[in-house]
Amino acid sequence: MVSMTKDFPHGEVCSAVAAISQKLRGVCRPGIAQEIERWMSSLSPTDHPSGYFTQQAMFPMFLLPAWMATSSGGWDGQFQSDLVYSTVNGYYFIRLLDNVMDGHFTVERELLPMSAFFHSEFQSVYQRYFAAAHPFWPSFHSLWIGSAEAVVREAALQDMNFAGFREVAVAKLCASKIPLAAAHSYYGERSELALWLQFSDKLAQWWQFLDDLMDWHTDHLRGAATYFLCEARRRKRTAESVHRWVVREGFQWGLDTLTEWMWELQTRASSLPCSEIGVFLGERAAMLKAIAAETMPGMQGLEHLALAMDANAGG
Repeated sequence: MVSMTKDFPHGEVCSAVAAISQKLRGVCRPGIAQEIERWMSSLSPTDHPSGYFTQQAMFPMFLLPAWMATSSGGWDGQFQSDLVYSTVNGYYFIRLLDNVMDGHFTVERELLPMSAFFHSEFQSVYQRYFAAAHPFWPSFHSLWIGSAEAVVREAALQDMNFAGFREVAVAKLCASKIPLAAAHSYYGERSELALWLQFSDKLAQWWQFLDDLMDWHTDHLRGAATYFLCEARRRKRTAESVHRWVVREGFQWGLDTLTEWMWELQTRASSLPCSEIGVFLGERAAMLKAIAAETMPGMQGLEHLALAMDANAGG
């Protein structure tokens, strides 16, 4: 079986970000290019924009098509690098729109018209590999529009049950299945695409809930109707605040839910011919345990604070 290069996708991500910056400087006025580059850098916890995409808590949008490629016995380094370049652009496009829709924007609203650049670069990669009549394109359009539609639907929701969460969470990240569909076509349809797409959906569900759990306080302040917060309102006691429920049992419930879903993911991954996925999931399970070990000891102190907040706010 062909193996990925040992530093994939780190090297490809660095190259992609550098290529985006170079292209921006070539097609935009210098001031606008610099503004976009500063925004890209602001997302990263490191001193380089690529650091954002190589965090352990990042959805494996680059690795999924790479795992598929190696499991089917194929590896074309240039194609895989081009997929990374496309995906980075697609992510920036979605992130610009998502931040504006969520109210998380700083400069995003002013930069929003330049989302056209990211969309163009995202799609043009696939145009180099697949002719207009290729069967890849119906999948591309369906997944791309589905992802955008999910952002609109989520913003309009006032309440969310598990079925709604599963639908929206999967749809929000369904654009990550575009490079999977592309890899399936490029490597001669030698993989079980349906199994990979199903695994991607379950992984998206896990990832979105982790994000909702870790961002619950920020989401609560902005009045978001995430699945975690909607469950808080359903599960809390009558006179109990959301804060009180979270520190009393909610955060632990969230961790337990993620642990259960991780076990399901690991079971599902066993049906895919790729041992790297098991290693990846094991590392994320360990990450979840580290979050629990770091967070839960402080919950007792937060419980006292939540009680005081309830008293001051009248519940």
